[in-house]
Amino acid sequence: MNVLLLVYNLLLQILYCIPMVYTLIFYQHTKKPLYLYITGLFLFYSIENVIICITEFDTGFANFYDSTFMSVPTTRTVIFVAVLLFMLLITAAVLGEKPNPFLLSLLSIITIFMLFVPMMEDSAKKVFIYYTPCQIFSFTVAVYGLIRLKGRLPHYEEPVQAGFYRIFLWTAVFSVLIVIEDWIVIFHFDNYGETGLHITNRSFSENLLSLYFVFAALRILVPNLSSHLAGRETSVFHETPEAPNHADARYSKFYLFSRKYQLTPREQHILELLLENKTNDEIGDNLCISVGTAKAHVHNIFAKVNVKKRQELFDLYEHYTPSDS
Repeated sequence: MNVLLLVYNLLLQILYCIPMVYTLIFYQHTKKPLYLYITGLFLFYSIENVIICITEFDTGFANFYDSTFMSVPTTRTVIFVAVLLFMLLITAAVLGEKPNPFLLSLLSIITIFMLFVPMMEDSAKKVFIYYTPCQIFSFTVAVYGLIRLKGRLPHYEEPVQAGFYRIFLWTAVFSVLIVIEDWIVIFHFDNYGETGLHITNRSFSENLLSLYFVFAALRILVPNLSSHLAGRETSVFHETPEAPNHADARYSKFYLFSRKYQLTPREQHILELLLENKTNDEIGDNLCISVGTAKAHVHNIFAKVNVKKRQELFDLYEHYTPSDS
């Protein structure tokens, strides 16, 4: 049994490290905070798993850790709050907005609450009250993400939007499952009485949620790594700009111009920003891609339309008429 538990812990550590490596590579190429937030999330999952693993194999450390938790649960509070904060930051980055002030305030209140819970008398109820607000917060963040994402459907490419939707949905589902597991374990298996202290530190529902995050991240990151390293397409989590607001996009000047020069959908997005006189830095920020990738796309557009400077592109587009197609 101990061997299986050790293998389980090693596999968790390996799985947590893989997306950390990938996101650090993406962050190095793009400097986008989102990838740093994802790295932070898996880092704290990894730290928590190491601590739990030690409690499962070292009785002395387990007794010290559990008794400390009942009086001053600083370590657990820091880990839980960090995980929740990174969830909130990732959600905000995915939605392309600043962290919601209400959710930030709620997290602050939960943090203070968790610090004051140890003042209660030792009991199963005390422990359950300590853990539950964390899952309420993660459920709230997930529902907030689902609501905000639904209102922004036209702005996302469909496969990316669908991936985000599944992540938010399963986060909400697992938040409920974690509370149910906590209830069963805390009130029926753990011991907080005078005969001794025994706490089950591992939540398998929480492990399943973290593993889902691992595979969801890798499903998006891995196929794009080669493109990252080649400097071609460095956007993974990106928001798609709205199509130009023409009366009939199928027969608009922009559409026909793009079709004539066989511009890809990504190049059309770049062209739209070029026509708005955006710099390469601004194009990169708008599409969540590196400046190098933005320059590569601009170069490809210039080659396709046979111009060498932006002004030549502006003049070509300005004098283009549908009859030229």
